[in-house]
Amino acid sequence: MAAPFTVQPSAKLIGSVDGHRDWDSGLFGCFSDCKSLIMTYCCLPCAICNISSRTGECMCMPWFVPGGLIALRARIRTLGGVR
Repeated sequence: MAAPFTVQPSAKLIGSVDGHRDWDSGLFGCFSDCKSLIMTYCCLPCAICNISSRTGECMCMPWFVPGGLIALRARIRTLGGVR
């Protein structure tokens, strides 16, 4: 018989949340990172998998978990401290 768990796993957070900030990129702020812009334009699924893995999630989570894209968006906003 297996022993019961006495310690729960802690939440995995990539960075600290330093307060809150408002969204501050301008209308053409997407042009500041041309590599990501071109990757997103040419292959949206590849870009979403890349973003998911950079936040510490499984690459397939946004596609195979119901509501995965919304959860990924919430995680990015939480890590960035965006309201």
